[in-house]
Amino acid sequence: MSDQPAPAPRRQRADQDRALANRINQYRTALIAAQGNAELIELLAGRGYDAAALAAGLALCEAAQTAFTARQQAMAAQSEAAIASRAADEAARSGFDDFRKIARALFKTNPAARQSLGVDGRPPDDREQFLTAASAAYSAALADNTLLTALARRGYPQAALEAEQGKLAALTTASAAHDRAQDAAKRATATRDSAAKALTGWWLEFQAVAKVALKNRSDLWGQLGL
Repeated sequence: MSDQPAPAPRRQRADQDRALANRINQYRTALIAAQGNAELIELLAGRGYDAAALAAGLALCEAAQTAFTARQQAMAAQSEAAIASRAADEAARSGFDDFRKIARALFKTNPAARQSLGVDGRPPDDREQFLTAASAAYSAALADNTLLTALARRGYPQAALEAEQGKLAALTTASAAHDRAQDAAKRATATRDSAAKALTGWWLEFQAVAKVALKNRSDLWGQLGL
C-alpha cells in the first residue's frame, strides 16, 4: 500500500490555484501601492522595509506569478499529451484486435500460424507488453510470404500491416511525449510551490511588521490589505 497522499480532486486543485493566484495579485497590488506612497515608505523604512526591501518583495511576487503561469501551461500540456496518448492507444489496440480476429478465423485449423502470429489468448493490458506483442505479430506476418498471402486476401496486404505498425510507432511516440509532459508538470509544480512558499513567508513577516509600524495609522492599512 502506498504511503503517498492521494491527489486532490480536480475541483479542489482548481480552487487552490485560484486562491494562490488571488494572493499573488493581492500582495503585488499592496506592494505597488506602498511603493507609490512616500508616507508609507517612511513609516515602513523604520522597521527595515525601505524601497529596496519592498522591491525585493515585489520580485518574489513576480517570481511566484511566473512560476504559477508556467505550471498552468505545463498542466495544460500534460492534459493534451494524455488525450493524445489515449487516442493513440485506442487506435493501436483497436487495429490489433481486428487483426487478431481475422487471423484467428483465417488460421483456425493452423495452430502453428496462430502461434507464430501470437493471436491466441488476450492481448496484454500493460502498454509495453502490448507494443511488444503487436509488433511481433505484424513482423511475423510480414516476414512469412505464406502468412502474408493468406492475410492479404482478408484485407491485410503488406501496406495494411505497415499501417498497423505505424499505429504502434505513433503510440510509442505519444506515450513518450506524455511521460515527458508529466515530468515537466511535476517540475513546474515543485517550482511553483517553492516560489509560493518564499513569497508567503516574506509576506507574513512583512504583514506582522507593517501592523506594528502602522499601529497609529490604521487609515493606511487598507492600502496594504491588512
